[in-house]
Amino acid sequence: MHPDEPGHTSRVHLAEWRQWWASRGETELMELLTDRWDPFADETIRDAARPELAKLVRHLHEGATLIETQRSLNEIRRQYQSHRRGQKWINRDRAVARHLVDWYAEATGELRER
Repeated sequence: MHPDEPGHTSRVHLAEWRQWWASRGETELMELLTDRWDPFADETIRDAARPELAKLVRHLHEGATLIETQRSLNEIRRQYQSHRRGQKWINRDRAVARHLVDWYAEATGELRER
């Protein structure tokens, strides 16, 4: 997708994006997930999942959709809480994904179609 096409979100230069991530993005994401996502009640999971969260946010920068974000959260959940499967957990991940996508768009100014 060309940067001038509708729906393309990565207009922020990578260096600027990395600066945002290092200065406040990662901290804000961790706070959001700690407040809203049950796997993050466990500090061990928070620490172990940190690299996957960086990937998830890079995917948002590249234009990931709400459903793709939900899938990423669900994959992290399955990796660390394999006993928590089923619709209840999928719904929880969807709700958190919605908050995450909204937070990201507001924090970076990168808007996307959902």
